[in-house]
Amino acid sequence: QLSDLRESGAIEQDADIVMMLYRESYYNEEAKEQAKESGTERLEINLAKHRNGATGRVYVAFEADTNALYNIAPNKPQ
Repeated sequence: QLSDLRESGAIEQDADIVMMLYRESYYNEEAKEQAKESGTERLEINLAKHRNGATGRVYVAFEADTNALYNIAPNKPQ
């Protein structure tokens, strides 16, 4: 959440764009093991602030070994 930046100086106020990333495997051991087995996992990109545009969330496939991001096929659940 954007409010998480409140105590970090003027970042929240001065930034034009704020993106926050979320990976389930960072917080959950079971998800971490699944990500290791499959080689990829779902990464949520939360565009929490955009001074001149829309905000929202997008989901991509993340490959930790190469730090690569890929589009998720619409008919292929991740």
